[in-house]
Amino acid sequence: MSPPLNFDDPNQSVFFIPHNESDTDDTGSEHNSEEKKPGKIEDLLGGKEIRWDVYRAAWTKCLSRIQDLLNAIYEPFVMQVVECAATAYQDDLPGLPYPEIPIITLTSSSSSPAFLQQVITRLETQEKCNFYTAHLYPPECINIMSAMKSLVSTFTKNSGGHRGSGQTLAAYDIRVLDAWYQALSNSKKKHGEALRLIVMLHNFEQFEPSVIQDLLYICSRHISRIPLVFIITLSSPQSPSYLHSTYPRSTLALLRIQNFRIPSGISILEEILLDTFVSIEFNPDLVLGPAALESIIDSSIRHNLSVDSLVNHLQLAHLKHFSTVSLSALLHETVSASTLENPASFHFLESLVIFSHAKLSEDTDWKARNVPGIISIVDDARKEFYARVQGHRIAFGLLRLVQEFMEQRGYKGLELTRENDLCPKYLKLFINMMRGDITRELKHTKMLVSKLKSAELEAFGAELEVFCDKLPPETQGRNTIIDDLCSTLPEKSDEFAKRLLGFIDAQLRNALNDTDLWQIWYTGDSPFPSEIINPSVRASIISGLLRPKDFTTLPDTEHSPKDELWERPDTSILFDRYLDSGKMINVYDWFESFHAVLETQREKLEEKRRRELLAERRKSASPRKEKQKAKEDEGDGLAEGQWKMQVQARFIRALHELDYLGFIKHTKRKQDHVLRTVFDVKI
Repeated sequence: MSPPLNFDDPNQSVFFIPHNESDTDDTGSEHNSEEKKPGKIEDLLGGKEIRWDVYRAAWTKCLSRIQDLLNAIYEPFVMQVVECAATAYQDDLPGLPYPEIPIITLTSSSSSPAFLQQVITRLETQEKCNFYTAHLYPPECINIMSAMKSLVSTFTKNSGGHRGSGQTLAAYDIRVLDAWYQALSNSKKKHGEALRLIVMLHNFEQFEPSVIQDLLYICSRHISRIPLVFIITLSSPQSPSYLHSTYPRSTLALLRIQNFRIPSGISILEEILLDTFVSIEFNPDLVLGPAALESIIDSSIRHNLSVDSLVNHLQLAHLKHFSTVSLSALLHETVSASTLENPASFHFLESLVIFSHAKLSEDTDWKARNVPGIISIVDDARKEFYARVQGHRIAFGLLRLVQEFMEQRGYKGLELTRENDLCPKYLKLFINMMRGDITRELKHTKMLVSKLKSAELEAFGAELEVFCDKLPPETQGRNTIIDDLCSTLPEKSDEFAKRLLGFIDAQLRNALNDTDLWQIWYTGDSPFPSEIINPSVRASIISGLLRPKDFTTLPDTEHSPKDELWERPDTSILFDRYLDSGKMINVYDWFESFHAVLETQREKLEEKRRRELLAERRKSASPRKEKQKAKEDEGDGLAEGQWKMQVQARFIRALHELDYLGFIKHTKRKQDHVLRTVFDVKI
């Protein structure tokens, strides 16, 4: 029995169509007559749980790599910020009429919580100086009183002291902070430790400028006794500065500003993706295909260049792969033979055989006899795939080495970017390499290397040796590079170019999607689910109005029969009547059709309520009391006048919701008519 086929699946390069001699067998098994969804590969026993564990391990490995890269990128800038905060009061400028408040601005074109978290962590673990940090947010500082109260209480709430029973200062009085700091400073001085108070103003552009002016003025009056250091986060452009364009000169005169720009933009995006998925020093469990990488890069550049957005895209790509590809349960290791021999895994096992192109024995008991062989095939395919991936990375590294070598010596090098191409050049080269579309680049590389002079060829050979030293010892192809390219450099550059391009071409000839079972470890040309990141608002709203239960029912639960119109919310009912109308809608007729549906709803709910009451009374009440309560229930429910008023109110509310969503347009010609704005809705 064969798994259903989906000829539109981009992950499948070959389709195996088995021959069925008859639709039914002699035993009349009901299982053979079941209809299966086209293109769906049956899961193995416990497959969802296995794939979830595999996803978590693969994504944790990828996320850890990204975090390590970010820490390495941010580390020099974090050290500068911490050093600036620690030495803010050590180098006082003489001759100033009044002390200045140290202000450190952190500017980034997008939100950078990872950088801020790294700064906070480094401040807390700094040995030279003791930092106490207070975080202020715009909602907490709507006026100067609430801002000062947040500032003072954030520092003093963890002091461990208690307020006396006599006269005390207000919670927003800065003298409370002064007294707290002096007591804490005296205890720290005994140990020779310095003390700094860090105030972090998050989302600085959202603070009310007048509140910040008063806050800075009050703090400047006590700066000689309370060493405050303000760190503000800015997302606006560095030039012109938001501080200088918003605050007056009288406020700026109180500040000593030092600006730091957080690394961000396309360069960070390219470095993270290259060092995660292309670097020869790291092997991700899941290899993203060109379609996924291109979609992630395009979405990040066009909409949001923050690192958080990139991480969300990569996590979504992992989730999509492990939730839709049943074979991905075998990504790390092959499941045991007992699991595959279980009857619940037979469909999965058959799909595995088809995708691995394995030859079946003619014995009818092939499912049990060939399981060890299939496990061996999967293990061999895993080694072969990752070896090819490493070969592609080495080939890319050599092409990048040639390009950087040429640029360092003033040559133009390869034409990696074209006009109106937003994708970074090295990522574009890698994507084209995965698609097998770099014939032009290979010919150009061969021409560039063949024109190198003898001195330049020796210099390139030295850099090639450094490149080989970075390769892991077990890397396939490392010895070939050392023996053919590094050991004996030929005197003629054209001969060296021929060797170099021959090695690169040999690595790229082994395409990733030509290996057995590549669907397990490689996303291929499977499209990225961009509709989840940037969904169509119009389509989502219409789908929600037409099928509201699809958004409120769990996907794992069994679907109930199609809901009737009277079971839907009021706005959905009114929208359904909206679709049955013409270009111009008479509001009264619209109300009458809505009223008719609500009457049906009222009758159905009343009938349901009576059945429930009758069932309860049969269990508890006596026949005499049952008749008495039945007469009392006849008068239950809303009076007719109240019901009509409720229907009108529900209609007006649903009408206003559709008006707010932009589905109707008012006309001045007829006061009792509205214009329909949405047509050609696919139900």
